[in-house]
Amino acid sequence: MTASTKSQLVEWIIQLDDQELIETIRAIKESVEKGDWHKSLNDKQKASIKRGQDDHKEGRVLSSEDFWKKHG
Repeated sequence: MTASTKSQLVEWIIQLDDQELIETIRAIKESVEKGDWHKSLNDKQKASIKRGQDDHKEGRVLSSEDFWKKHG
């Protein structure tokens, strides 16, 4: 992961208003620090990750550049 990607993620997280998403990110952070983060996610969080993986496999993706054009 490049420094630019990390910076983009930090900037995006700072601007988040969605408390559920913020909580999910916090849970992932804490889980990573503990080890196997996937085990500590609830079913809703796991389903969300699975949807993202399926979107990626099916080509339903948005480049970072396009995202920032729309949301930046």
